[in-house]
Amino acid sequence: MELPKILLTTLNAKYIHMNLAIRILFDLNKDRANLSWKEFTIKMPADEIAAYCKEFDVVCFSCYIWNITETLEVTRIIKEYNPETKILLGGPEVSYEWQGIIDQDHIDYIITGEGEIPFEKFLTNYPNVNNIHNLVYKENGQVCYSEKTEQFDIKLLADRNPYQYDLASDLSHKVSYIETSRGCPYKCEFCLASLDNRMRYLPMETIKQNLLYLMEHGRTIKFLDRTFNIKREFTLELFQFILDNHRPGNVFQFEITADIVHPDIIKFVNEKVPPGLFRFEIGIQTVNQASNLEVSRKQNFEKTSSIIKQLDERIEMHLDLIVGLPLEYMDDLKFSFESTFKLYPPELQLGFLKFLKGTPVRQKYEQYGYVFDPNPPYQIIKSDFLSEEDLHRITLMENALEIYWNKKRCAHLLKYISENFSIFDYLMTLGGHFEKHYDFHRHSLNDIFNAIYDFNQSYADNNEYIKEFFAIDYYLYSKQRPKDLYGLELEKSERNNWIEILKLNHQKYRFTILPISFDWNFWLESGCVFPEKGYLIIKYDGRTQPEVVYYKNQLAIAN
Repeated sequence: MELPKILLTTLNAKYIHMNLAIRILFDLNKDRANLSWKEFTIKMPADEIAAYCKEFDVVCFSCYIWNITETLEVTRIIKEYNPETKILLGGPEVSYEWQGIIDQDHIDYIITGEGEIPFEKFLTNYPNVNNIHNLVYKENGQVCYSEKTEQFDIKLLADRNPYQYDLASDLSHKVSYIETSRGCPYKCEFCLASLDNRMRYLPMETIKQNLLYLMEHGRTIKFLDRTFNIKREFTLELFQFILDNHRPGNVFQFEITADIVHPDIIKFVNEKVPPGLFRFEIGIQTVNQASNLEVSRKQNFEKTSSIIKQLDERIEMHLDLIVGLPLEYMDDLKFSFESTFKLYPPELQLGFLKFLKGTPVRQKYEQYGYVFDPNPPYQIIKSDFLSEEDLHRITLMENALEIYWNKKRCAHLLKYISENFSIFDYLMTLGGHFEKHYDFHRHSLNDIFNAIYDFNQSYADNNEYIKEFFAIDYYLYSKQRPKDLYGLELEKSERNNWIEILKLNHQKYRFTILPISFDWNFWLESGCVFPEKGYLIIKYDGRTQPEVVYYKNQLAIAN
């Protein structure tokens, strides 16, 4: 008897992403079924995906908030093409509140929770799927489900490499994901990870084997552990292994809980880890302790800030805040944002509270007057603490933050604003200005600089330092010398005269000379403005980031 053809698949958010779950399931079960696997993206035409999938007897989708809408559309079309194809869904998005999904005619099965055990039993027994725990199915028009708390022993993943089935050449231009543990010791009520508080670790030798393979063939490697640094010895051992074996171009990303970073880890990083090799994602979420306690979250922000500052010369930081947590009003959010911004992370993510299926914050949403979008990603619309208009204004601020800080278009200017004004108010007002005159979704680089230049004309009584920091950011952003759109540099004749005095190679390079009224070197060292007239000489080679030389005054240049 011919075995049924079964496909493991998913719709990734981007081409560079890879789904670890379907690779693990394929590796565990490839010898017990006629099993294949393939990935698509949410941007691909649904009918094109469905045309491929309809050739299989069972198609199994890995589902998340970012792909569930597109996945359900694909499954509907598959059934139109071939009503005999069975559809099985699994993943966090269908593990809770699944009734509305299984009721749809084009969905046949749902696996809830961890997939390894029920998926193996499904493959072994199909088409007889009765009495498989954590499998939702239909029988004679009735929905059947037998729930059982059953965790997969991840030590069974020993000596298994889920990436061995990929073309090795594909790994170099994609993000590779690796897990070393499952579970999270914390109980943050907005996070699905809080539902599994039992920590389970893969065998260290298997972690190292797989990590070595990804270092050899891949580039960016992201650890999926919710809190990578829980165990001091474990963290240090893997850090040392990476240092001993990483290849040029490798970058490693970890989710870190900052206020529990052991002093030995700080010492190790500062003494041994080269800048740029590690990237830490740190979820600060809020500085408001009342909000933290309300969602069962513990955090010492003073300690977190101290550890971030101790590591920021070696580690690229990605910090996260959440908008909309209980008991956080606009003034509280402002305090959280400004406190976090002053850590000056290379990237600050301002996310909005999402009411994920299965999380406690979703189950008690009425307690705080929450209204949220019923469709994925279930984002907050309003609450007792923030109105719909408040959240719209915060969205504008988040857009401005992304454009000008995270994309590094006006980093010096925004740092100056943060040190001397309210960066929260500045970005929120700037976001409103941008929305009024431009389109956040379709704009040019000129629009970006024009918007903030025009906005600055009326901000803080036409502050001279703001003008100068804008000029510096504008001229330092591009690898090629940009047009003098704003009349900020010296006139051509004076610039050429100085180029001659300095004996600059204007045949090979292009130069911009900016007059400024503060000590540039002191600013770089301290983040403070010290009044001192001087000039910045900016050199462009068209290929790399421009070089900057600071002269305190014209006499220094002449000499």
